[in-house]
Amino acid sequence: MHEHHDIVESDELFDNGTLYHLVPGNQGRVLDGRRTPGYIESFDIESCMFVWRITDFEDKGKCWEIPAEQIGSYQFRKSSKLLDGAVVEQISNQCEIFKERLNISCIEENLSDTELLISEAEEDAEYWLQNHSRFLKNGKNLDFSTEVGDADLYCDLEDYLSSKGLLELEKQTAEQYLLNPYSGEWIKGMKIVMAELGLVDYNGTVPRSSNIFAGNGSKVLRKQYIISRCAFLRAIFKYCKISEVPLYRGVASPIDFYETPISLLSTTFSADMAKEFASINDSTEYRSCYWAKFTIPIKNLFMTFLETQEFNERYKEQEAIIFYRR
Repeated sequence: MHEHHDIVESDELFDNGTLYHLVPGNQGRVLDGRRTPGYIESFDIESCMFVWRITDFEDKGKCWEIPAEQIGSYQFRKSSKLLDGAVVEQISNQCEIFKERLNISCIEENLSDTELLISEAEEDAEYWLQNHSRFLKNGKNLDFSTEVGDADLYCDLEDYLSSKGLLELEKQTAEQYLLNPYSGEWIKGMKIVMAELGLVDYNGTVPRSSNIFAGNGSKVLRKQYIISRCAFLRAIFKYCKISEVPLYRGVASPIDFYETPISLLSTTFSADMAKEFASINDSTEYRSCYWAKFTIPIKNLFMTFLETQEFNERYKEQEAIIFYRR
């Protein structure tokens, strides 16, 4: 399903990552199934996050921003440089600060207010589609069986969000979610605003960056973007007379049970893709695996591969990101 090496170096050539390994230039790999190689490009003591530069596979050349305390999910070559003990203690103390929890529960009153705003924006999106949509002009319909989305629909979404001054937020959100939704603070900021809107619960850690809600990431712009994107999706599905969709999710985990996260959830329109992610047929290295099918109303959709160009460039996973609440 994804790029990998047929021959992988032995784990014995590497040490498990510790805070001592947070030295720019140290080379290693992620403790994932394919041992994705990379190196530490930089480390920021203020946020206690390191930049991991990927050196192979689909995301070669891309970067993740990773909290220092997650260094244990990486391996480093035995010749790697190590930090001084005093610096490690400073980093450890800083990491403790960022362990503070931030819990924002979904409030029905907020959700009702947000749904009203989305409904109003949906009327605007319907009018825009009637007058500007290439997808509708060409008489197309949504096809969930295709491996890639629709180029006309990509253009429609980008043109619509551009008319609202929100295209940059779309580009950053889509690319970050594709690359790694747990990298950096951008998606965390989205989840926090979504929780304040009543769309999801947020049960996570406090922001690590002082500028998480600065510039294009301001709460005002994030709110406008979330509402406008939801409105666009609802409008296009309404034109296609689709009120709900079947989705699938597959998970393989090295622990006994992988708890489904509450907020944004990655799913797929493809049952075969979910089974691949679950590794049901080759699960020797996993303690637990599952795949599931469920049907959701369109109002729970946030992003899909159908209208999101970035979701079709490096991976063909027929992905859908949904608002998930228990």
